[in-house]
Amino acid sequence: GPPPRRPPSDRPPHLAGHEYTLLTDRAPELVRAVMDELDEHLPAPAAEEPGAHTAEDVADIVDFLKAVLYVDDPGLFTSFIAWMARTLTARDVPTRVLTTTLDTIDAHIGDLPHAREILTRARAELRMAGSP
Repeated sequence: GPPPRRPPSDRPPHLAGHEYTLLTDRAPELVRAVMDELDEHLPAPAAEEPGAHTAEDVADIVDFLKAVLYVDDPGLFTSFIAWMARTLTARDVPTRVLTTTLDTIDAHIGDLPHAREILTRARAELRMAGSP
């Protein structure tokens, strides 16, 4: 059957939509900022085309954050990040790539409180799972 209905949020109904719109507008610059940060501070991932998978992964993370804002279900993002951590580990990519990605997105999204709360929850989940 359908998933259980979540209780309504205490947030004004327009907030998630507003944040979704702003994040959509900023998505390309966020991906560039994360890639610049990763290039500067972390070794290139072991891949046939270094950075190709990483750029896709970063874009997927930003897109998933947008989708989670749109449907207003933060748990989806946390689950996605846990899955992404397992995927990166299977590809021998250090999970600090994921942590740096989330930190950089958070640092560049500006005043988007719901998005920042979602990122904070995801980082906390990574820490609890034993990722740096």
